[in-house]
Amino acid sequence: MKTYPKMVLMLVTLSLTAFSCDRSEEIFNQAGGARHVQQWGDLEAVLQVTDLQGKPQSSFREGENFLMSFTVKNRGKQDARIESWAFPAGNDFFAVYKSTHEGDGKSRIGKPFRIGANSYDYAPQIVPATKEIHYAAPWLSEKGKIYRLPIYNNTENSFTQRYYEAVETSPLGKGQYYSGFTLEHEGKELAFEISFTVI
Repeated sequence: MKTYPKMVLMLVTLSLTAFSCDRSEEIFNQAGGARHVQQWGDLEAVLQVTDLQGKPQSSFREGENFLMSFTVKNRGKQDARIESWAFPAGNDFFAVYKSTHEGDGKSRIGKPFRIGANSYDYAPQIVPATKEIHYAAPWLSEKGKIYRLPIYNNTENSFTQRYYEAVETSPLGKGQYYSGFTLEHEGKELAFEISFTVI
C-alpha cells in the first residue's frame, strides 16, 4: 500500500520535469491589461503602457500623460534578427484606439509620432546578443519634438538612430483604450495588445 503514494509522487515529478525542459521553439505569451510579454527562443518582448516614470499602469486620470513602451531583450550569445520590424507596417505601432459600441467596436485616436522617410525602416531589426532594444514615446509631447529610436547596424557593430517627429495629440477622455501590433519572426506572427482605462 505504501508504494502507491510513492508512484503517484514519481509520476507528478516526472510530468513537471518534462514541462520544464527546453522551450526554445515555444512561444510564451502572457497578456495582462497594461503589459504584454512574449518569449520565443532567446528573445523576450514587452509591450506596455506606463506612467512617465516607466511604471506599468492599467488606468490613468482624464487628461493625464502616459508612455507607450516596447522593449526586446536578447538573452542569447548571438545577434537575433526580427524579419519584419514594426515600422514597415508602422501604422499600428503605438497607435491608440478607443473601444466603442459602434461598427467594429473600435475608433482610432492616433499615434504620438510621424514615421519619416528613413531607409532603416525597411530593414530587419537586429537585437544584439545579451542586449536590448527599447522604444518609448509619450502620448502628449511638444509638437515637432524629435524622437531618437534605436536600430542596430550589424555591419558596423554599433547603434545608430532612427529619427521620428512628434505630432500633436489631445489628452484622452474617459473610456477604455487599447494598442497593439503584429511582428513576424521566423515565419511566426507575434501579436501584441495592451489595454488601459482613463477614469
